[in-house]
Amino acid sequence: MCTAIISVDPSSPVPVLLVGVRDEFTARAWEPPARHWPDRPGLVGGRDLRAGGTWLAVDPGAP
Repeated sequence: MCTAIISVDPSSPVPVLLVGVRDEFTARAWEPPARHWPDRPGLVGGRDLRAGGTWLAVDPGAP
């Protein structure tokens, strides 16, 4: 699973933010970034279907 997130906000102290994650297990089943965890409804991230976790999740509503 590979995920790239790009944020562009010219008014921010950090106007361009780029985050990338590359998983070495390319044959491992996964789901693309979404809200996969009902107990953490603010988180968005890719989900590993084998273990249920993620290498990267973000809360778009948090600073």
